[in-house]
Amino acid sequence: MRTISDQSDLAAGDVLYHPAMGFARVKARDDVGLHLDWEASGSRLPRRISTDAARKGYRICRREGFFARTVIDREMFTELVREDPPRGLELLLEDLDDAPERDEVAEWLARLELVDGETFTRWWGRAVSDERRFRFRGRCITRNASSEDDTNPIREAGPTPWPRLGILGGLDILRVGHELLNLLALHHAAGRAVGLGPDSTFADEAGALFVEPQDRGSTATDVHNAGRMLLRRIAGRDLPRGMPPHRVIPFLLGVHPEIPPSAMPLLERLVSPLFDHRPSSALAPCREWAAALAHEELRAKAELCRRHVHEVGADTHVGWYKMRDTQTNQDALAVELDDEGGSSMVLVADGISTSDAGSGDKASRLATDVLAGVWERRPKTLRDEPRKAVDFIEEALREANRAVCDGALDAADGNLAGRIPMGTTIVFAALHGELVDLASMGDSRAYLVTPSGAALLTCDQNVELEWIQGKRSRERDGELLGQALIGYLGHFDEGDLPRLLVPYHRRLRLLEGETLVLCTDGIVDYAAQSHVEFIDLLARVVRERRPQQAAQALVAAANDGGGGDNATAVVVRLTPSL
Repeated sequence: MRTISDQSDLAAGDVLYHPAMGFARVKARDDVGLHLDWEASGSRLPRRISTDAARKGYRICRREGFFARTVIDREMFTELVREDPPRGLELLLEDLDDAPERDEVAEWLARLELVDGETFTRWWGRAVSDERRFRFRGRCITRNASSEDDTNPIREAGPTPWPRLGILGGLDILRVGHELLNLLALHHAAGRAVGLGPDSTFADEAGALFVEPQDRGSTATDVHNAGRMLLRRIAGRDLPRGMPPHRVIPFLLGVHPEIPPSAMPLLERLVSPLFDHRPSSALAPCREWAAALAHEELRAKAELCRRHVHEVGADTHVGWYKMRDTQTNQDALAVELDDEGGSSMVLVADGISTSDAGSGDKASRLATDVLAGVWERRPKTLRDEPRKAVDFIEEALREANRAVCDGALDAADGNLAGRIPMGTTIVFAALHGELVDLASMGDSRAYLVTPSGAALLTCDQNVELEWIQGKRSRERDGELLGQALIGYLGHFDEGDLPRLLVPYHRRLRLLEGETLVLCTDGIVDYAAQSHVEFIDLLARVVRERRPQQAAQALVAAANDGGGGDNATAVVVRLTPSL
């Protein structure tokens, strides 16, 4: 581990260490500081820190080193440390600043839950038995200088296998995806499959990918495996056992926030469970990934222009089938446009139907009214100060959470014992010309329709997300618990006091002609039979219609698909001002 000299040292996926709080992964980096995902749980662990705080109190773990791999890929790395003690000890010594004593090694391994105290003596004996790698200075152990040969797996020359190539983020997702698909296309153009897999894909010493063809599979299987391999490197860990890769898409941004929008629909097509939606070879995907990379480079580099306006359409419906049970629409929406070129706001909310202290429709409308009221007090500098924008939105959500909680207490006559308080999901978008500040809680969503397709911009906050993050076990929880929300407005802490859960935040630049869509799960679940079919429908509907007609068409599609839930859509298109 080493000290942090400046923010340029850091990137999404890096692992930081704080002596008092432990290890955290960097989820995202912005102009103000860092967004963190802690390995431990606790309400007092900071989710965001300034760059100055990172320099003063944190250390950065060496990428692909002992501590980083323990956090990022715990299951696989634990197996490595236990099965190959000399290698595990060598990696630990590379990460520590000073030569440790035996007891310090034992303490680190126990703290990280890699080797317990009862088995450490045997582990230590196996580790130090390789005299070529280690030597003692008194009671301290160091790596032997002569160990920097072929016995050192970190420094060995030659190609690096795919599983050891590290986490992908940002534009590198599209660059590496295009490179991998281009390799496949060279073989597929001749009608040959290569049997692609992580065991047959390598990077040479210059970092260029190459594939060792295997006598297996088909061209379609090659492309599907490419998608699975890319997902694994983006997530930075193995997917939960038994979870198919397409199920990861709604949670991917919760694991790695810095995914370019255009990459999302391309990834989803590669891993689609529907064979007729998967590419039959790499020829077309190779071209699509190249075009997506060019589009996202433009998003990252082109100069901002303030001469844009937003054309907005919105629609909501209780749901045709839902109407048989109730006339109540538990969804709500708000649109606040600034016709003078300032910041505008749109949001959708979906009340939780299982409440018995209050109701879902009251929760969603209460949250919407509070957020619209707070928006009227917004600072005029949100566009130019990203940190202030996040703080303002979070404080607005905190007020809305408090209002929903107060409403639940009133409905329960001040006693919540045995009651289910009302709550609501939320997707909130502050629009500043081409810039959008998004915040979401729950499973209502935001999408961006790009030339590559409809890209999911938010992350579903339910138990499945924690399975993918490695915080909970899918086997232990059971499949039914996966849909339980872990993010919503109306949350109380253990002392029955209102406390805002952690929202998902994102700042994004829109390009001219792109369209932002906010919708509740009644649209996503009923407008199409599968999510990959839904994003195709969404892109087609938005491209063929003006925003108001597009919003109405999405609600109509949800009703045509069964109408089993309330359905709400807000559609925002960026257009140049006259």
